[in-house]
Amino acid sequence: MSTLLSKIFLADERGLNQTDWFRSYNTFNFGQYQHEHKKPIGDMVVLNDDMLAPNRSLSMSVEDAYTILLLPVIGAVEYTDNTGARYLAAAGQSICIRANAGLQYTIKNPFEEVVVNYIQLWIKITEPTNYGSTLFTYKDVNGNINKLLPVAGEMNSQSAVYLGKFSGRGEALFTATKPGHTLFAFVLAGAFEVEGCLMHDRDGLAMLQKSTVDMEALSNEALILLVEQPLCLPGF
Repeated sequence: MSTLLSKIFLADERGLNQTDWFRSYNTFNFGQYQHEHKKPIGDMVVLNDDMLAPNRSLSMSVEDAYTILLLPVIGAVEYTDNTGARYLAAAGQSICIRANAGLQYTIKNPFEEVVVNYIQLWIKITEPTNYGSTLFTYKDVNGNINKLLPVAGEMNSQSAVYLGKFSGRGEALFTATKPGHTLFAFVLAGAFEVEGCLMHDRDGLAMLQKSTVDMEALSNEALILLVEQPLCLPGF
C-alpha cells in the first residue's frame, strides 16, 4: 500500500490529555498534544477517544464553525450548550451539532458508578451554516451485521460518518457516495484488514485518494467507523 496514498494512525501512538477524572486519546493534534506527523486529515480536525468518570462534566468552547459528532461507545452522555439544547444519548445513538464560533457545550457522565466512553469527532465547515443540534438513533447494528450504516445526517454538505459491526471474517466493500470523496477508517473494537492494512482497536487509517474501500473483520463482534469527506492532500 503506497505511503503516498495512505497513512496509519496507531492507537499506541496517539496523544493523551488527562486529569484524575478524564482521559482523552487524540488521533490528531489536540490541546497540549502537538506532533508534526499527526496533523488533521482534510476537514476532519478532531478525533478524540474520551473517557469520563462518574458524575463528572467536561466543558468545551468552539472557536470556528464545525460539525461535531458525539458517539457514545460505552454508557451514555448528557449534552447541554449555551443555546439551551439538551440531549441524553446512549450507545446506539449520536448527537450531531452544527456549531459556530462562540458555542460552549458541556458533556456529562450521568451515572453514579460507571465510566463512560465516547468518540468526539469535529469536521470543519467551509460553507455558511446556521446553528443546530440533533439526536439520532441509528439502525440496529446487531441486526445489520457486515454492513456500514449512517450514524447521523450529513456532517456538513460534503462529509458523512458510518458504523459497522462485523462477524469474524465478515467482509464489506464500501464506495463513497459522492464522486471524488476519500475515506478514513477507525476501529472501535476488534481487528480488521482494511485495504491490505492490519488494524487493531482504536487504530485509524487515512486513505487519501481512495473512494472505495475493502474491509474484512479478523475477530467477532468487530466495530469500525468510516468517515467520508472530500479529497484532501496529505497533511503530514
